Amino acid sequence: MIKFVYLILYIIILFILLFIIYNYYYIIEKYVDIDITHFGNFIDCVNNCSDGQQLIGCKGLSQGSCELCPAGTAGTGGICRRCTGKYYSSSRGSTSCSLCNTNGKRVNSNNTACELCPAGTAGTGGGCYYCYANTYSSKEGSTTCSLCEGSGNGVISDPTAYYSNIGCGPCPAGTYGYDGGCRYCTGNTYSSQEGSSTCYVCEGGNGRGVNIGNIGNTTCELCPAGKYEINGICRRCPRNTYSSIEGSTECSMCPTGQRSNSNRTACF
Repeated sequence: MIKFVYLILYIIILFILLFIIYNYYYIIEKYVDIDITHFGNFIDCVNNCSDGQQLIGCKGLSQGSCELCPAGTAGTGGICRRCTGKYYSSSRGSTSCSLCNTNGKRVNSNNTACELCPAGTAGTGGGCYYCYANTYSSKEGSTTCSLCEGSGNGVISDPTAYYSNIGCGPCPAGTYGYDGGCRYCTGNTYSSQEGSSTCYVCEGGNGRGVNIGNIGNTTCELCPAGKYEINGICRRCPRNTYSSIEGSTECSMCPTGQRSNSNRTACF
């Protein structure tokens, strides 16, 4: 009886060993998580990828396949390498990266194209640089920045870009043109029209002025209620004083026991 039991155990063990051997590859890959092609060479990888291709998916029981290198890379010996610096590749399957050294152009961020420099910049030798100070470029692919000239003119910047002077034109109201740039009218000065080459002084003594602290003053007008004019500047009435009409040149004291409201236009 004991011999019979041993015989049954031997048979079970034999079946287990046969099962393990039969599923050797599968068991190692699934439960050990090791690429068996890295030891023993049970499966040979495809080894004849052409230039411009790379070997993909060689693992375990798969020989892998040759696929074209993506744009922005170039392939030799079954390996795709990224184009860097001023080099690019614009199509799949490239075997080498091309040099972008045309004036007015640059390589894009993923090295897939040699593209025109944007407006506000200029390019030489495959790179683009910003137009600074009183220079500008108004179109793509510029090779130099132009000087902004003309009385009352200044550079026009793209508000969505950093240091991007895209044009030259009349300075807006509230500014004046100087040396190719637009400067704000400050203090008691103003300009009411675009293209001004100077700011005008807001004369005092008549209740007209510009609001103190403002930049880009476009008008010299009657000071609003709650303010008074002195030397062409509208100033807020001090605490417990008020002005109830436009064009005041002084503020009135509040009656005894009263104080001015927050706008300095009345007492309560």
